[in-house]
Amino acid sequence: MILIKNYLDKEFCKGIINYCESQGLEPGQVGNTGDGVVNEEVRISDLFFLKWPIYNSQFMHDLYFNMENIVHQVNRDIYAFDITHFEPLQFTKYKNQGKYDWHIDVIDGGKAFQRKLSFSLLLNESEDFEGGDLEFRAPFEDKLVNAGDLIIFPSFEEHRVTPVTEGIRYSLVGWMHGPRIK
Repeated sequence: MILIKNYLDKEFCKGIINYCESQGLEPGQVGNTGDGVVNEEVRISDLFFLKWPIYNSQFMHDLYFNMENIVHQVNRDIYAFDITHFEPLQFTKYKNQGKYDWHIDVIDGGKAFQRKLSFSLLLNESEDFEGGDLEFRAPFEDKLVNAGDLIIFPSFEEHRVTPVTEGIRYSLVGWMHGPRIK
């Protein structure tokens, strides 16, 4: 896991929150894309997918450009996975016991491509909420603390977001795909 402190500017992060909050959020689901279900024993969150391309939006173009650049850079320097493209970015809002229990991001849908790298960008300050920690089963002590902190990790790493007990936690998550590992 690679933690990059203050990757994006706090004002840019506020812009992401404002844009996504205005789009109409839906309950987070668990399961494969297309056949997911709401299961509050596993996940309580609201979300919005930022589908690309978003025409006439320099802000969203800049967001995708920034995220793609850093993920490719970390992949070149650390992981060397065969990656080709993003899934749409997912804005996630955790409030009122919002959580996501232990899971991995690799989805086995029998497709030619699979998730290989995952990332999570904290959009607000950790002092704005209690709980809501991104934790990994593998030893990793660093935490997302500041708006703009980014963590990039292999999609097969088991992780969770602990329940938010006060306030609201906002994040932007994404996944890079590549040809299926055989």
